[in-house]
Amino acid sequence: MKLTEFFRLRMPDGTDPVNIEDFNDNFEVIDKELKKRISSGESASDVTVEFEAAESRQPLKSGEKLSVLMGKAHRFFTDLKTVAFSGKYGDLSERPTLGGAAGYKVADNDTTNNSEFLATARVAYEHGLEIDALSRDLNAINDNGAIKGMDAREDGVYITYVPSSGADSVTKKLGSEPQLLGTLTGNGTFDCKKIANYKQLTKDNFFIIPKTVRARFNAPGGTDSSNMGWNSTKELKSIEYNADTGILSFYLTTSDSYSYGSYWTKSYSIDITGDLYCVF
Repeated sequence: MKLTEFFRLRMPDGTDPVNIEDFNDNFEVIDKELKKRISSGESASDVTVEFEAAESRQPLKSGEKLSVLMGKAHRFFTDLKTVAFSGKYGDLSERPTLGGAAGYKVADNDTTNNSEFLATARVAYEHGLEIDALSRDLNAINDNGAIKGMDAREDGVYITYVPSSGADSVTKKLGSEPQLLGTLTGNGTFDCKKIANYKQLTKDNFFIIPKTVRARFNAPGGTDSSNMGWNSTKELKSIEYNADTGILSFYLTTSDSYSYGSYWTKSYSIDITGDLYCVF
């Protein structure tokens, strides 16, 4: 008795006796195999497929067996490298040499001075705004280009100013003359807040020109040799300045004394009256 190639169905020869069991077995095999097949529109979620990976990557073709399709798909996934699943640039083989900015780290601040970092666009943009503002301020100081030249002379520095209105140019000396603030006497304070930029001043911006100096000395006589050669080491502090408050403290009066037991006392006092000037 012969058997079919795929389902191994029994095929009796012409001389074989007819056996109803052979027919029943054949129909049972056919029924089971038909059950395994998928009809149009049915789900294939429970279908299992046996396949082998294709020897090389090949395009999928319509009408091919499912096992052939799966073998081709398996070959594609097998040939994929790690980067296809990780998505990391570091897993890419034969990476191109990018050079330039690609080799640097990024710093989103303007305090990093490491040469391995580049500033972000935000930092560059903000500094661009600052540069623009500085340019406008400098242009305003220059009166939109009206100051054309600068000349250093023995008595100072001069600028040439050309008014935009078309008037004749004018040469002016830079710097200001000392400004008289008032007359001081004794010890006390002077309010300098009327000066517009008093917070930027220091005591070096002020000086006092004495007008009068009044000195008193008391040096009684005596025969004791210790009565000779006494020198006071007390100094006159002159001025101090607090830029936060704009208050200048001045010290134009001083005095000192020296006693020798109960025999005698030497003393002196100095009172200065002077004009207070400011250079700014």
